Amino acid sequence: AYCGPRPTFGKTETVLEVNLFDFDQDIYGRTLRVSFVDRLRGDRRFDDVAALKAQMIEDERAARRLLAAPIAARADS
Repeated sequence: AYCGPRPTFGKTETVLEVNLFDFDQDIYGRTLRVSFVDRLRGDRRFDDVAALKAQMIEDERAARRLLAAPIAARADS
């Protein structure tokens, strides 16, 4: 999930964007409950969309590793 402005696109309004891994259903208009587990990194502005996409790939890898770890190990990170 990402919560904050979108500085790469010059936006200042706070948004919440959530990536649902391995999920392929139409849920537009539905209500979801989102729980934050840990913080991967701070907010930053990217020079271009390609750099943002590359970071998003790295963030997904890190999030999958984090979510796959036992809960006790998460508290130690």
